[in-house]
Amino acid sequence: MDAATLHAAIADVSPIISCSVGKADDRSTWTWAPGETATQAQKDAGDNVIATIPIDPLGAVPTGDFIARWSNAEYLALQKRRTSDNGKMAKDWDNVTSDPVINMDKKKTKTLKDNLVADGILTQARADEIFS
Repeated sequence: MDAATLHAAIADVSPIISCSVGKADDRSTWTWAPGETATQAQKDAGDNVIATIPIDPLGAVPTGDFIARWSNAEYLALQKRRTSDNGKMAKDWDNVTSDPVINMDKKKTKTLKDNLVADGILTQARADEIFS
């Protein structure tokens, strides 16, 4: 684990001032400071991130390499879905792929993956392969 990945994951569930990762493979050395406006539920959610986030993050992939993982048929199905759902899939796709590197551990990337499986564009096995 690295501090930037941990910080991003906690920021998805709580206001956060800072975090640190002592030993990458020892959760007991990871700490975080909630923001002043954090509710108890948000603090608990931040603590849960530390307790459950994978120690070995998936990492990041250059956007071009990510797109190259898709078969032509899968990409066509994605493009058809992008134009038939009032732009939600298009917006989610663009939000993830607009960065030069796709962080597979970000919430927005995981949400896109889950939605692609739920919509039947990818099987779970292919989604796991593409989003690895």
